[in-house]
Amino acid sequence: MQALAQHLRPYGLTPTQYNVLRILRGAHPGSLTCGEIADRMVTAVPDVTRLADRLVAHRLAWKARDESDRRVVRVEISGQGLELLDSLDEKVLEWLGELLSPLDEDEMRTMGQLLEKARQSSRE
Repeated sequence: MQALAQHLRPYGLTPTQYNVLRILRGAHPGSLTCGEIADRMVTAVPDVTRLADRLVAHRLAWKARDESDRRVVRVEISGQGLELLDSLDEKVLEWLGELLSPLDEDEMRTMGQLLEKARQSSRE
């Protein structure tokens, strides 16, 4: 996470904000509530609403009241947010490749299996 944070800093993003933008891109062209975003996050954060507010302040996302329930706020990635992610996709893959380059194919496969096992365990 520290390596990712270092690489994202010049783009004005934290790893958590990057994660939220990726989640919102996955829902695009739709939107998600802050609770739905929280459910999909890699790491839990205490205040998704404040995180979404920061993305809105940087024009990377939009917030609007739900039409059927005005108490609910929905968040949607903006065009600027989509463009930023598009510009980062290849770079992030490159950074991860550099980070994982010491591992051979078998080690990568084992790591993937272990991560999947841990993920499934956390759902139970």
